[in-house]
Amino acid sequence: MRVLAFGAGVIGSAYAGRLLQVGNEVTLQARNARLAVLRAEGLMLEEPLVETRTSFDVRATDVLSVTDTFDLVVVAVRAKQLLDTLPLLGGMTDSSDVLFLGDLAPFRSQLADTLGPRALFGFPSISGVQEGSTTRYAQIGRHKTVLSEPNGAMTARIRRIQTELSIAGFPTVISANIHDWMLAHDAFVVPIACALERAGGDTGRLSADTGTLRLMVAAIREAFTGLRHHGDTEIPENLQIAYRDVPTLVLLAHWRRVLRDQRGELWFGAHARSTADELHLRVSELRAALGTRSHETPALDQLVFAVRP
Repeated sequence: MRVLAFGAGVIGSAYAGRLLQVGNEVTLQARNARLAVLRAEGLMLEEPLVETRTSFDVRATDVLSVTDTFDLVVVAVRAKQLLDTLPLLGGMTDSSDVLFLGDLAPFRSQLADTLGPRALFGFPSISGVQEGSTTRYAQIGRHKTVLSEPNGAMTARIRRIQTELSIAGFPTVISANIHDWMLAHDAFVVPIACALERAGGDTGRLSADTGTLRLMVAAIREAFTGLRHHGDTEIPENLQIAYRDVPTLVLLAHWRRVLRDQRGELWFGAHARSTADELHLRVSELRAALGTRSHETPALDQLVFAVRP
């Protein structure tokens, strides 16, 4: 499979590297200093939680030729950079499928309208940090890479991409409703991001702040309850069970362990700091989704909605 990874940050680099490792022909689109590093040193990936470090020779470019053809384009850029990619993606004539990986709710309709049947949506199952020329990343617990057709259909191409990503080592699930899945994702990560904001972005500091951790756990419970009330069926089963049935003291112990070791930084800390300027968009989406609430949400109100417009 010929793959273009559009964006060479943590997500684009990790997916490109694993797809390259299992025999796909991969091109990384990058710019400026990142492009220079890739050309001079190659693609360097490190997975600290499983103690592996690999390097790859990869084709890296900032300009695509009209003769370049791909089967799949994986777009992994920040939301604020997203619309800048449309002229290039729309000008490609190879009929490649375009998979947007990220929380793109404000732009999803525009992307689908611009690219038509080429557009696919999803969300990565990894997170990490770029340290110099090395991409340090980790699989986030039991999370899976999510894939979806815009209309939620189960198609041959979405199954094919699921197979390719699974071969590359990414646990993958197909969603029938990417909109509801993204809302469920926000119900989980927005309280975490707001709690980290209170702790100055320091995962170790948050792990020791029992009051904020309690507020965070309660806010996640309230958000999931509200989404279920509004008919959201895309809350991952493991999270739904945890925040419906598991006692708060057990969840607090879990979060203290996660946040004080390197999982906290790789899974949540670095990502929360790098996307802090987009948090207000996710808060707005979650607030709109919960709408008129039939249950009290004091933790959400205090931790999330009271401090965000």
